[in-house]
Amino acid sequence: MKRSGLICLVLLVSFIFALPAFAQQGTRWGGADGIDFERFKPALDLQGLVLTEGGQGELAGDFNIGFYLHYSRNPLEMMGSALLSGEAVEYSVVTNRLAGNLYGSVGITDWLAFGVDVPAVFMQDGDGVLDRGTGAPIWDLHSFALGDIRVVPKVTMLRQRSHGISMALSVPVSLPSGDEVAFSGAKENGITAAPTLAVSRTFAGGDLLLALNVGAWLRAKEEYVSLKTGHELFARLGIGFGFADNWMAMLEASMGAKIDEMFQNEDQTPLEGLLGIRWRGPGDVVFTLGGGMGFIKGWGTPDYRGFFGIALSPRERDKDSDGIEDDKDKCPDEPGPRENDGCPWGDADKDGLKDNEDKCPQEAGPAENKGCPWGDRDGDGVKDNQDKCPAQPGPEENGGCPYGDADGDGINDNVDKCPKTPGPKENGGCPYGDADGDGIADDKDKCPKEAGPAENGGCPYGDADGDGVKDADDKCPKDAGPPENDGCPWGDTDGDGVKDNLDKCPKEKGPKENNGCPWGDRDGDGIKDNEDKCPDQAGPADSGQGKGCPRKFKLVKINREKKRIEIKQKIHFATARARIKPDSFGLLNQVAQAIRESTDIKKVRIEGHTDSRGSDAYNQKLSERRANAVMQYLLKKKVPKDRLEAVGRGESKPLAPNSTAKGREANRRVEFVILGQD
Repeated sequence: MKRSGLICLVLLVSFIFALPAFAQQGTRWGGADGIDFERFKPALDLQGLVLTEGGQGELAGDFNIGFYLHYSRNPLEMMGSALLSGEAVEYSVVTNRLAGNLYGSVGITDWLAFGVDVPAVFMQDGDGVLDRGTGAPIWDLHSFALGDIRVVPKVTMLRQRSHGISMALSVPVSLPSGDEVAFSGAKENGITAAPTLAVSRTFAGGDLLLALNVGAWLRAKEEYVSLKTGHELFARLGIGFGFADNWMAMLEASMGAKIDEMFQNEDQTPLEGLLGIRWRGPGDVVFTLGGGMGFIKGWGTPDYRGFFGIALSPRERDKDSDGIEDDKDKCPDEPGPRENDGCPWGDADKDGLKDNEDKCPQEAGPAENKGCPWGDRDGDGVKDNQDKCPAQPGPEENGGCPYGDADGDGINDNVDKCPKTPGPKENGGCPYGDADGDGIADDKDKCPKEAGPAENGGCPYGDADGDGVKDADDKCPKDAGPPENDGCPWGDTDGDGVKDNLDKCPKEKGPKENNGCPWGDRDGDGIKDNEDKCPDQAGPADSGQGKGCPRKFKLVKINREKKRIEIKQKIHFATARARIKPDSFGLLNQVAQAIRESTDIKKVRIEGHTDSRGSDAYNQKLSERRANAVMQYLLKKKVPKDRLEAVGRGESKPLAPNSTAKGREANRRVEFVILGQD
């Protein structure tokens, strides 16, 4: 029978088994329905991961026998009614469940495998069975029960070895063997089918496995309290990574959706993730350990779960006994190492060395050169095995080595008349003499009989201007000058009539009485210090206190030590407003003049203060407006904007208690704070 015919036969038989479940409604007992809500249905071979099937089944004669023990927390929750009040209540129908799966699979042919899974509940507890009509608990759960047995035919359609990818079709069919009161199956209407298409591929020599399953869970349509079941689409995605010999880490995700309510209700859209590790131990015993959690709590999806599995999975398909299964062995009839895909190492260049040991597998060469032919690295015509200096070219008569140059003069010793003393080629490799002993060879010495430095051509330096400074050190060899000025006469760089050696400011003109420096302006008031009667305090020329001295004001005093501009009168404002009364204009005019003339003051902060009458927020705003009103007045009086800032302090910094009229009067004020001064 052709493979396509058998696939159709398997599907047909599976649907015939399932038809009774889809043709009638389930029997109800005592107001409750038995439903198999368990979603932990493991793959029955080791071609895939924990839940995700691999894209190929077992080969003929290969088999697996295994057992999973798994625990889940809150796998079945639903809305019901309180027994007495009738109010809506969320019940954890099953709170804790400890269950197991005993399974096995066998390869009937290389493309047809058959598996059986026998699930069982060992322990469970929870709120119990709910009455279908009232939604209230009526019975306790059965804590031990058998589940619905699964029968799983699997047909392999593609194998990676031949097609680059593996693909299989399996049709798990469950039989009604479970216990209704344990929610592990249904006696009536319990047959289900789950046709599944599995695709997988390995990468990196088998160390990376990717697997994808898509299918449909075909089951009877039931409604039980708030739970609705029916035909469901599902998908599983798994990744396995072999991080060491016989060790694999696994990550899986599985999701389902009720077909007639696709993604409309979270209760019908479960999503769960698993993380596990698998080890193939001695004797073909495989151990699996892991856990998972539910991300979307559809029915049957727990808050979290843990699982442990053990399986016996012997392999007989290794004809050449090289430890590599025939379906992964590129040379199944000849033993070979795993790193060469099960094939023996060859000898492509026929030099007697296997290719894995031969560094030049395509070129014949001796074993002592690791299978590579002898080369001539330095290109001197002498093969490296005969060349005593294989990295340096040299004549054959010298064993392939270059002649040396003991004195480093660039002339090989075989032609150098003075091989131990460097010398020019034109002198036969010998050095020239040095008659005057100045260290300069006579052929380069312009004064071979008089010692002199090399920078003067071997001649001694003279003293052209007779100032006692040798021309080599004399920056003005034709003009006599003192040694402390490097032999140059003192000049007058700034042309102020003061020689540079006496001029403290040789690049700036200045009078002799100020040592050649220009008069400065230390206080920055625009009046030179020699004319300024107060050179360290800024002031105008017409202050009346002496030219350049600060002006004295009747109503204003600058206190530089306290960093304050003190005013002798208060600034008056209209009541509860920021308008300055005219009787304060004269005071503010003096403040403006004082700031303008005090050029050493870089910035002044205007601070507005209030008493405590009114709210904090109101007083804060009033103080800000008054401070800004004063600043605007000073700006109009030509005080530069960058020298002023205004802030409101509200009632936060009183000078006196606000409990008396006198205290409140004192607290209503404007202050001027010096922020920066030279």
